[in-house]
Amino acid sequence: MPAARSHSLLPHFLAALYGLAIFYASLQPFEPWLETAPGASFFLFDPWPPRWVRYDIVSNVVAYLPFGFFVALAQRRRPPAGRLSVAIVAGTLLSFAMETLQMFLPTRDASVADLLSNAVGTAFGGALALTLLRSPRAKAAIASVRDRGFLPG
Repeated sequence: MPAARSHSLLPHFLAALYGLAIFYASLQPFEPWLETAPGASFFLFDPWPPRWVRYDIVSNVVAYLPFGFFVALAQRRRPPAGRLSVAIVAGTLLSFAMETLQMFLPTRDASVADLLSNAVGTAFGGALALTLLRSPRAKAAIASVRDRGFLPG
């Protein structure tokens, strides 16, 4: 009788760890927390189009890509579209929370452009995970590295 196949919880841990890294990077230097200025609008209601800088967009996409990758890998029982949807929703909610909290840090700038680029990065990461999961060659290469470097099976 073949041994029951166990699934690794590594994607769950990596998603949580990377989420904490995003939390830290998004909110440091962690002080001074201040009330928003009277009459200041919530960042989602700022004038359109939002102010953006190419470097910020690219760095936000790249920063959230691994998070989307790990979240999509962690959703083992979902179909591919469900995995991608969960990754995008999780990344967008995390980004929304970070941008909202940044409104209370004068050294940080909450922006709709950041929120959108973070969501796009999460989507790219989730799509990359799905691409790797569909490739038998990629799966075999990852399993080989894992077997040699960590534990077989």
